[in-house]
Amino acid sequence: MRDGKSFTQLASDLLDDFAHCCKLGNQQPADWVKGAKQRFTDPLSQSTALSISVVTEVRDLARSRADQEREAGDIELKELQDLITEFRGAESDLSDTEIRLAQERGARKGIAKFKVELKAEIETVSQLRKQVMGEG
Repeated sequence: MRDGKSFTQLASDLLDDFAHCCKLGNQQPADWVKGAKQRFTDPLSQSTALSISVVTEVRDLARSRADQEREAGDIELKELQDLITEFRGAESDLSDTEIRLAQERGARKGIAKFKVELKAEIETVSQLRKQVMGEG
C-alpha cells in the first residue's frame, strides 16, 4: 500500500472511496469493506487481489486521518473559545471604564446642581433678610 514514503494510487483510491462512502454517504465500515473488495478487484487490478488486511489498513488509515482532523478541529475550537473569553474580558474592562466615566459625569452634574441650588437658597435667604430688616 506504500510506495516509499507515499501511498500507492490504489491506497489513495481506497481512502477516497472510504471517505466518500462512509463519511459522506453514511455507509457502515463493515459494509464498505465488502463492497470495496468487489469494486477494487475488477479486471484492471486482477493481479492484485484485495485482502481484508489491506482494506483494514486503509480503514485504519482513514480513521487515523479523521482523528487527526478531529484533534485539529478541537485545537481550533479551543483557540476560538480562548479568543471569545479574552474578548469578554476586554468587554468587561470597557464596561467598567464606561461605568466609571458615567459616575464621574454624574458627580460633576450633581455638584453643578448643588451649586445652583445653594446659590439660589443663599440669594433667597439674603433677599428675605433684607425685606425683614427693611420693614422692621
